[in-house]
Amino acid sequence: MIDWLTHWVAVHYDPSAFTWRELPGYLGALFIVASFLVRTMIPLRALSAAGNLCIVVYAWLDGQYPVLALNLALLPLNVLRMVQMMKLVRRVRNAARGDQTMDWLKPYMARRHCARGQFLFRKGDVADAMFYIVSGRLRVPELGIDKMGL
Repeated sequence: MIDWLTHWVAVHYDPSAFTWRELPGYLGALFIVASFLVRTMIPLRALSAAGNLCIVVYAWLDGQYPVLALNLALLPLNVLRMVQMMKLVRRVRNAARGDQTMDWLKPYMARRHCARGQFLFRKGDVADAMFYIVSGRLRVPELGIDKMGL
């Protein structure tokens, strides 16, 4: 196996044919391959964005315009998704640290006024909503819960 590989490299690889403007292309390819080896999203997006940037430089230097257009389109998408993931991780860490404010959930909430004695859900109902009590009292007799709002 090694003899075959050594022979192939000796016959097909000419180091004098290497140009420095190809270096960003090889580096970009290395970043893209590395992005497939990581297990979490933030490093994956960072490596993909670095690969896109390197390949943009390579494609511009070498006049490969379809490759340039593709990587120019992918670069901001990878950066955007990486920033979104970083914000989400920060929010989850804050929530896990005991940040009891519900401010980060407010964009997903809707205000709902309930009359005294109104049933919000019954035992056995499908859990398709979450309630945050601002004022008033909530009772769940089956579970022995009697809570006051803020």
